[in-house]
Amino acid sequence: MQDSMFIGLDVHKATISVAVAQGERGGEVRHFGTVPHRGLLPVPWTRG
Repeated sequence: MQDSMFIGLDVHKATISVAVAQGERGGEVRHFGTVPHRGLLPVPWTRG
């Protein structure tokens, strides 16, 4: 079975807020941070 994670973005003119939620119902939801909105944004916290 694979673990799922959901990422939510709240995009505004000046900022983007990021939230991360565990895949199961009732899982933990965490505010990951807020970054300035600068058009194309490299996301430094991704791994790959």
